[in-house]
Amino acid sequence: MPEPPSDQDQGLFAHIRRPQPRSGWHRFLDFVEHPLFWGPTGIVGGIVGLLFAIPVLLICDGCLLLALHRSNAIADKSRKVQWSCYITLFVVAGTIFILVGTLVKQNARTFAQELETQISASVVVALRTTKPEVAPAPGPSSVASGHVPEASGTHGGAGPSPPAAGIQHARIQIVDVQVTNLPTGEPAFNVFYANRGDAPSKGFLRSYAVRVTKEDLDPPTLLKIQTWNDRRASAKALRDMVSDYHEMYPNDPPNFFTVAGHLGEESRLISQNFGDVRTGSQIRIYIFTSIIYRDSLLPPNVYGVTETCFYYWMQQNVRHDCGNRYIEKRLNDLVERTGEVVP
Repeated sequence: MPEPPSDQDQGLFAHIRRPQPRSGWHRFLDFVEHPLFWGPTGIVGGIVGLLFAIPVLLICDGCLLLALHRSNAIADKSRKVQWSCYITLFVVAGTIFILVGTLVKQNARTFAQELETQISASVVVALRTTKPEVAPAPGPSSVASGHVPEASGTHGGAGPSPPAAGIQHARIQIVDVQVTNLPTGEPAFNVFYANRGDAPSKGFLRSYAVRVTKEDLDPPTLLKIQTWNDRRASAKALRDMVSDYHEMYPNDPPNFFTVAGHLGEESRLISQNFGDVRTGSQIRIYIFTSIIYRDSLLPPNVYGVTETCFYYWMQQNVRHDCGNRYIEKRLNDLVERTGEVVP
């Protein structure tokens, strides 16, 4: 039979099994590097960072540093190389966490707002049990013949005509244009608009373009300029319309904006050529307007756009129509495009 180990052997084995003394710093690292510590900490830090404060996501960055240290992947390297690896990992991973967190937070906010809008719209539709009678739509516009309808509620005239039958969305339409002067004396146009639809409009973005010619513009050119004028908004301005409380209801009095409302290229073109219109020359001043808005029934990232074109020729009090339509466009079709050739 083998002899039992002697007292000397037992002492030797006991010495081998006894853990080596460790500093307080190493004991702390053993604790924080344990999966039961950094796992829950990383999860909680990620959730808090995405929902409330993006810099909290750096906790996840710290968990990566602890994982690298615990893996001993660079333990055989020099102290200088180890510090370089830790710093590089912290900077690269931290940047990625911040960028991803910012992107996710923006999209999550937009999604939540759109979801709230869709739920509200569904409730409205479900509660709508009766539909008021709708009067016949107004007859063809007489703008081209020189008659300009007055916008009611602001400067006289009958009340706004009711929405056309079958319209379920908001419909902002231009109801009047008046020639005016800026405080600096330059001529300009006050463009009055009203909601002729069946639902409140939400948010309001407008853009305009001015073109001066001696001949009539053909339909393809008109559409090309109008489409370009639609694409002059920023993505942020379009997304912010979800939370915009600027609403216009179907029976609200008209509001207006001014073309051109400030000094610039459009104001210069109008000022230099409006005198020729007064004297009956062949000069034509074309005005393109785009009004962008939403309502509670539009799908997410879809916007209602009212496109209107009119021009003045030979007489300052005669407004000729050259285009008018409502169209729904997605966000990517309305964002300004860098480097696009201006038509």
